[in-house]
Amino acid sequence: MADPKKAAEIEQAVAKAKPSPAQLQAQQGQAARTAAPPPPQGIEELLRPGGHLIGTEGSSSKIRIIKGGLREAERLFEQLSGSGTRVTGTSYPGPLVRLPNGGSVGLRYSSTSGPPTIDVTVQGIGIREIKFLP
Repeated sequence: MADPKKAAEIEQAVAKAKPSPAQLQAQQGQAARTAAPPPPQGIEELLRPGGHLIGTEGSSSKIRIIKGGLREAERLFEQLSGSGTRVTGTSYPGPLVRLPNGGSVGLRYSSTSGPPTIDVTVQGIGIREIKFLP
């Protein structure tokens, strides 16, 4: 079952993380350029293809279950976090990425319930965790 404290901890870690000078410079450069076209598959398209949440419902509608194990978890995490900024210096137990339009995604290689899990803190998506069963 999902831990609401973990979601709050992730949000706090992302909020407290200070971008490196290189990240600040990259952000300033991006702001100065004209808007680039959106990536071919945005987070909404990845997590709600055709308007339906991916996977099957877990212990709540915000917890999704997908077959595939660690490889599939890493593949989806890379797609979700591609245009984000890595967050360092936190206690999050895996890679954590701040997304350019707000929110974050994190990959835990194992969770309390066992399988690899992607934590999603993006408003309006309707998913909090994605668990990857072998």
